Amino acid sequence: MKKILFLLPVILIFSSCLIYIPVPYDDDPYRDEGYYEDRYYDDYDWDVSYFYDQLAPHGYWVYHSPYGYVWLPRVDRYGWRPYTFGHWIWTDYGWMWASRFEWGWIPFHYGRWGWDHTLGWFWVPGTDWAPAWVAWRSSSLYIGWAPLPPDILFIRGRGIHSIPFSLYDNYWIFVSHRYFFDDYLYLRILPLERNRTIINITSLRSKIYERNGKIVNEGLDVEDVEKVLRRKVTKVILEDAEKPGRTRIRADSVKIFKPEIQENTGAKPEMVFDNKQAIQEINRYQTERRSELPEEEREYRLEESQKHEIKLLEESHKRELEEIEEQLESKQKIEIDKEKQEESSGAIEIRMNDLKKKHKAEKSKIITRHSTEKKKVKKKDDKNRD
Repeated sequence: MKKILFLLPVILIFSSCLIYIPVPYDDDPYRDEGYYEDRYYDDYDWDVSYFYDQLAPHGYWVYHSPYGYVWLPRVDRYGWRPYTFGHWIWTDYGWMWASRFEWGWIPFHYGRWGWDHTLGWFWVPGTDWAPAWVAWRSSSLYIGWAPLPPDILFIRGRGIHSIPFSLYDNYWIFVSHRYFFDDYLYLRILPLERNRTIINITSLRSKIYERNGKIVNEGLDVEDVEKVLRRKVTKVILEDAEKPGRTRIRADSVKIFKPEIQENTGAKPEMVFDNKQAIQEINRYQTERRSELPEEEREYRLEESQKHEIKLLEESHKRELEEIEEQLESKQKIEIDKEKQEESSGAIEIRMNDLKKKHKAEKSKIITRHSTEKKKVKKKDDKNRD
């Protein structure tokens, strides 16, 4: 509990940079983030310098010890985190993340994502391709995933079958299991305030390994997913795309660009920002995007996004309490002894009361965060008017 209380204000410091233009629920959030010219995939030495050039138009490269050159994406999405704007596909490589960003074929399949209290989310380049570099958590109610940080290494022949240390709460992304295959998954992601409770009621899964020369992510058991969804999950064949861009999905196949990349310790990005410059550029970009909308529209979008978060929060609270009640009813049906029935009822009641306290604290935290967000929006708007 102390850790989450410490992390919450840290999370809010950076997330405050990302709240001013919430994605409207009737718009496509995956509009093109630029286009790819022939220079991006012709006449290249296939090493990390390719990533430096490829991602430069969509973010900022900074030097961040001990990882070297890392990339900060230029995004203005509400509450953006890695592995949120896209959806999951079950393939012959295991679970694959299909990003809807034009640049998503790189940082969600190569390298790792890290978190820094100043920079926020940053991407560390890597040369191994995987369908998704994530760990999993699951239960009868939830499925969650978290980007693997840079310090968790993939070793050929050994893979990643366990996480050597606990991931920060804000790494985890949770949805109710029935929403796992939604195309617009970002609309289903539960608020960060729920993470600590859900982490404690889910099991950690990690299984990334090499099979026939391919890196596979099967940390989440497909049979478990089929069981909770009560339907068969279709496997699609992963194929190589001829050029970079958005993942192309068909009924029985999916195409993604995944060239073999070599290390190049002598390479560096053409333009490197220091931390302060990068944050200033991101803030400037977001300010320009905010100014494209009338003040009333910005306030409306924020309000609608906050209402949506509260709705998701309350729905998940209700479902957790319902599951405990269902467990009590099931035990009472099979337990004949009245004294044991009362014991079960008393234990369930204690669990219910404890859970209700957690739910109350979560709602209090999210209301506080929403209030802070509104104040920041007003302060920015007042500053712009001046």
